[in-house]
Amino acid sequence: MLGQWETREHDGVFEIKPCGGELCGRLVGMRYTGEIPKAKDGTSECGLLMLTGFVPDSDDAGRWNGHILDPDSGKVYQAQIWSPRDGVLKLRGYVGIPLFGETHTWARYGGTIGARCQMP
Repeated sequence: MLGQWETREHDGVFEIKPCGGELCGRLVGMRYTGEIPKAKDGTSECGLLMLTGFVPDSDDAGRWNGHILDPDSGKVYQAQIWSPRDGVLKLRGYVGIPLFGETHTWARYGGTIGARCQMP
């Protein structure tokens, strides 16, 4: 699960890495024109820590439980990540229980990221 992952909309790249005993993820690449997109608090989305506190799920080997930040609303949701096969990462954000959520499929990113977090 470590490494760079492109979102399903192909408009962002997250880098997932160890953060102490947990996994976390920062937004390291974005597809945009003009100015760098800003989060709700007015700071740049570039480098924003959006995936936090991911620890192994004690009931489901291979899944990790943590939190995801929605930079547009500033809300933090519960989330799970897992990799069903090489090159694929699943992320499910939810409120309360995973049943009430949405799963996104991300692909391993092998491209480059230009200056100011800009994707080609």
